[in-house]
Amino acid sequence: CDIGAFEADNFQQTGPTFTVNNTSDADDGTCTLTDCSLREAINAANSNAGTDTIVFDIPDTYLALIYPGSALPEITDPVVIDGFAGYDYVVLDGSETETAVSGLTISAGNSTVRGISIQNFGEHGILLTTGGGNSITDNNISYNSGDGIRVLDGTENTLLSNSIYENGGLGIDLNGDGPTPNDANDPDTGANTLLNTPVIIRTVPDMYDILVEGRLNAAPNTTYTLEFFDNYSCDASGYGEGEYFIGSDEVTTNAAGNVEFSITLYAGGGEEGEGQDYLLDQEEMSTSFITATATDEAGNTSEFSQCDLASPGNDAWTRALEIPLVSDSVSPEVFTGAVSQYIDKQDQSRWFKFQVQPDSSLIVTLTNLPANYDLTVYKDISETFNDLLTADDTSDLLELTAEFAPDAFSPDAFSPDAFSPDAFSPDAFSPDAFSPDAFSADIFSPDAFSPDAFSPDAFSPDAFSPDAFSPDAFSPDAFSPDAFSPDAFSPDAFSPDAFSSAQTRSLLAVSAYNGTAGEGVMLNTWENEGTYYVRVRGRNGAFSLASPFDLDVTMTTGNCSSVSSTLPASDLVPTAGGFNTLILVDNSRLVDTTGAIGTRLATLAERAEVNGVIVDLGSDARVAAANAQADNFPTCPFAKNLVAYATKDIVDSYRALNPIEYIVIVGNDDVIPFFRHPDQALLANERNYVPPMRDNTASQASLKLGYILSQDRYGASLELSSRSGSLPIATIPVGRLVETSANITAQLDAYLATSDGVVTPQSSLVTGYDFLEDAANAVASELTAGIGSNATTLITPHDISPTDPTSWTADQLRAELLNNRFDISFLAGHFSAGSALAADYSTRLLASEVVASSVDMTNMLIFSAGCHSGYNSVNAHGVANVTLEPDWAQAFAQKGATLIAGTGYQYGDTDFIEYSERLYLDFSEQLRMGTGPVSIGNALVAAKQNYLAETPELRPLHEKS
Repeated sequence: CDIGAFEADNFQQTGPTFTVNNTSDADDGTCTLTDCSLREAINAANSNAGTDTIVFDIPDTYLALIYPGSALPEITDPVVIDGFAGYDYVVLDGSETETAVSGLTISAGNSTVRGISIQNFGEHGILLTTGGGNSITDNNISYNSGDGIRVLDGTENTLLSNSIYENGGLGIDLNGDGPTPNDANDPDTGANTLLNTPVIIRTVPDMYDILVEGRLNAAPNTTYTLEFFDNYSCDASGYGEGEYFIGSDEVTTNAAGNVEFSITLYAGGGEEGEGQDYLLDQEEMSTSFITATATDEAGNTSEFSQCDLASPGNDAWTRALEIPLVSDSVSPEVFTGAVSQYIDKQDQSRWFKFQVQPDSSLIVTLTNLPANYDLTVYKDISETFNDLLTADDTSDLLELTAEFAPDAFSPDAFSPDAFSPDAFSPDAFSPDAFSPDAFSADIFSPDAFSPDAFSPDAFSPDAFSPDAFSPDAFSPDAFSPDAFSPDAFSPDAFSPDAFSSAQTRSLLAVSAYNGTAGEGVMLNTWENEGTYYVRVRGRNGAFSLASPFDLDVTMTTGNCSSVSSTLPASDLVPTAGGFNTLILVDNSRLVDTTGAIGTRLATLAERAEVNGVIVDLGSDARVAAANAQADNFPTCPFAKNLVAYATKDIVDSYRALNPIEYIVIVGNDDVIPFFRHPDQALLANERNYVPPMRDNTASQASLKLGYILSQDRYGASLELSSRSGSLPIATIPVGRLVETSANITAQLDAYLATSDGVVTPQSSLVTGYDFLEDAANAVASELTAGIGSNATTLITPHDISPTDPTSWTADQLRAELLNNRFDISFLAGHFSAGSALAADYSTRLLASEVVASSVDMTNMLIFSAGCHSGYNSVNAHGVANVTLEPDWAQAFAQKGATLIAGTGYQYGDTDFIEYSERLYLDFSEQLRMGTGPVSIGNALVAAKQNYLAETPELRPLHEKS
């Protein structure tokens, strides 16, 4: 009995089921009921014709670790290796085998492997060599030196729900030749018909779900099972593996073989209760690489797709990721925000947005770059996009043509403040280094900052080499609007042109250094509030999964942080009366103690050629509230602009009801403000001009912060988006009466002395020197032709030295201007608000001398190309006994003359007539257009419109001119 029992215990297993009952790697040639290793079971199954099954039942263990000492036998006869049949967790570990060994090699076809962990082999986890119809499911295949699963031949090999990760090659490799590129016209000849992989466009985590969007191109009218996997890392090839199975779905291609999918997956593995025991938390989901496979109806499974990093889906500006800016606890005026993210596929962009305040400074840096990435900053693209959707008529087409002219890619489109943060110490950007106290005008002598102290040649545009800012130095890809799927938008509400054009129109700054050095820009928000956008994009579509980039935003608020654009509604009701002239006053701010101004304005409005209506802005609740706020925040230019915009709304309401042809503003900047426009000229910025003005005044703030004053917007019905702001295009003339009651009444009296507002000029004076010589000569010719008598001239050739005795002096200018009446004068030279430098560069004429002179200047027309010759310094803002008074605007107003001049630096060129010179030359030409009287205001508007039309590349110097 004892011998019989012993023999029964060692019966050989004959199949078709073979049970592995130990973890050894021994092979004595038999697989018995008490002693059968995996090696012995495979040999037994190979020897037994038909499909056999290998299961595991290893006593006294839950974890069955099997360490083959050499390559396991190749499976040459169909077999099912089932790790789920017993209670053991089966691990096949190749760490003790020789190098070039795969875990399982199957050549039989129609075999199944499931529920096995295959790891640490010197080649592949599973190698399918010939045949087909194999099923490899629910296995863990990892840390093998080669591929997770390599399929050399055969079709209908189904590879589903496996956990494949950290292998040296691909997760799945069809044909054994590396990633198989997708192509058209599936199926193909090769392993598993070389089935195309799904293309994942984006994966967006949302709590414990993941939205996966993508497309598949394969055989037409065929249903495919898509499986999705999460990975903690991505292979260097850009193609992923499948560490965690997170769900599946079925899709069906159309007649063209295409299908787009948008699938929400539960991160616990498909729908709840499906898949593996796996749950991603939010932190894990932020660094998850998602991959997918496709399996057709016949069971052919594709390779893994390229990785797609689970992210907020911020690959287009419409999906930009918000970066919260948080106030610093020590320096509350400083707000910071940061984010790290990958660019994980070719031609991908990452978009971000954050909220800005007016008159703030921004530093945006892009560091820790794994590839050559570029940084681009935009103002509110969404607002621009909405504006472009209404571009459906001729005027809008002209507007877009002007905005998208070549200057969008001109040197000025590149921020002069672009820098590489790697080359600068963070201390260099400390807010303390830009303390407003360091720029107080009161500590400077005005003479030290006189524009006359600078040689104009030093600031000539020719001194700057355009090659240094050539767009060719930057890849066009840095500006290419991102690709997008129109299907994501409703056709009725979406314009592809507007989608991309809005980006170009909103471009503010670019940093595009070569290589992986950090990128950075410094810029001012000016009057902008709301949303700014940032795009990070690889040069020529570069991307990298090696590491994420770091984007940091620092916003240092100025004096506008407490200023609100939320104001009461306007309660001033416009009237319709067929009015042609809109006369704007603010009786709450204008000093008119005797009522002289009001009386004369009423008379002016009644004139037939005027046909005006007087509007008291001070009676409007919105304007009054805006003025009160601006008075409380005098150092915030944005607050003044809010007053101007509220006034502009009233102007537009009257224009909608009346055929308004002229606008007359009564009072200086403190009564009815100029608009403040960002001065983005690199040459002679308004920050350099110190009249001087007292601190804590609106005048000082505008200059110190680099704004140019203009009133064109009041008469504009069209604006072109331009860099940080917009450029209003003059459509009707806007005049201003300044500044004191005596100045204003003198101007009104001069006009009222005419019978119909028409003056016939009989004489003219033209001055000029240096680079303004050519313009002076050209204007003199126009005035001579228009008047019919030779212009009196003081013009020194540009090649004559100021020290040459022939260079005209201030005394020579006095002799002409202060002793003779000239109906029209063009004064070209170096000016400040209250003085003019003669051609000798040493003597000056003061505006106060004009007021003191006895010459009759009533209804004279003076236009000047001198810097700040049109700057009207508010008397109350000047520094007592330091600021020159009066300024030229006041002086000529007191004499009853009309002045046309720039409020800021004006520009010219030595070699040709350009910038301000060209504008004034065109103005002189417009004065003699047609056969009848020419309105001075209309001539100026026409000259500005011609200037824009004839300027193919509009740069900041052009805008300012």
